[in-house]
Amino acid sequence: MKAKISEVLRLIRYRSGLTQKAFAKTLGVSPVSIHSYESEKRSPRMAFYEKLIEKFPGHENEILSTVNDQVDKEASNMEHKQTVDILMENNNLLKDKITYLE
Repeated sequence: MKAKISEVLRLIRYRSGLTQKAFAKTLGVSPVSIHSYESEKRSPRMAFYEKLIEKFPGHENEILSTVNDQVDKEASNMEHKQTVDILMENNNLLKDKITYLE
């Protein structure tokens, strides 16, 4: 099973001996953001991942793996939304046809 970004962030932070506050300062984000990422309340943006790779070399594989998972998840959500939109549109068209035929 692949690691989640929350796990990767904690691993990098612990190995670096940094608090959430110091880690956040190094990455140019707020401590609240780091807490949100580590507790899986929010997902980082791509710029965050770039900064993470830049500031903490040696963890590229773990970071990129989580980025790929996030991109796949977002793509799947978009595909699902598009499918729902198409079904709703078809449903509305059918309703219009039924109304027309009545």
